[in-house]
Amino acid sequence: MSLYTSEDYTEDEKRNLAFQTTVAIREAVSVAKRIPTQVAYESVFDLINDIDPELYGHITDLLTKKNKSEEVELAIAEANAISTDEEPVTPTDILDRKLDPILAALKKEPKSHPLKREKSKLLAAKEYFQLRTPSEHKILNQDFFLATRSYAINDPIYKDEKRIDYKLGNDRILRLRMLHPDNEEHIIGSDLVYEQYDLKNERVRLVHLQYKVWDEKDVLYFSKGNMSSQLDKLSNNICNNNMCVNKAGVNYTKGYRLPFCSAFLRRRIESKEAIVH
Repeated sequence: MSLYTSEDYTEDEKRNLAFQTTVAIREAVSVAKRIPTQVAYESVFDLINDIDPELYGHITDLLTKKNKSEEVELAIAEANAISTDEEPVTPTDILDRKLDPILAALKKEPKSHPLKREKSKLLAAKEYFQLRTPSEHKILNQDFFLATRSYAINDPIYKDEKRIDYKLGNDRILRLRMLHPDNEEHIIGSDLVYEQYDLKNERVRLVHLQYKVWDEKDVLYFSKGNMSSQLDKLSNNICNNNMCVNKAGVNYTKGYRLPFCSAFLRRRIESKEAIVH
């Protein structure tokens, strides 16, 4: 999407194009569904994310962010001024440094209106830099359909709503098996399974993934929801069921420093906040 990163267009021109694109997709989907009222814009954003995550990032960035406040502009300028390749500094880092003493002062003077006002400005500025986070379900679907696909993976040789098979080189098959949200997930504890079949050597490699999205502070709380029970299921069904060991019955090898593992938590990987120019 070179247009959205090009310096030949102003931000207003990019925003207008993003809005026109969103409206066009909304109208097309509404017509295709033959519904009397148009679909919600949030549903359109979800669809754009499924089609092209990069385009989704550009459009939501342009349409959902407010104009830059004085605090935002200053944080960007300060971050650009002091950041280096060895020690990158983001605008959020700058805002946090300013916010910490304000919060400490408010503990001593909780009724101070100037401090409260400054706190509100800094928190609003931090919100400007927060990324929209797709739900676990959206990320799961994106992985299932291999939205970002390696050059070594061609079009699927078989596909239905719960399974997709890809032919790899050297007599190998990659199968993606969707367990979410059916009974299999509740039994095993994983949402998606990568199965690689080596037909020549008659071997199978399995990777079980349970999808979780970290919160806005990049923290995952194991005490919330059904997290503990899902981890127990993965441990009992995968780790304690000899699925992480080799033929000798051990889960390590001298040639590899990490233990073998077949069950993982899959988080949405966010790139580090870029310095905004």
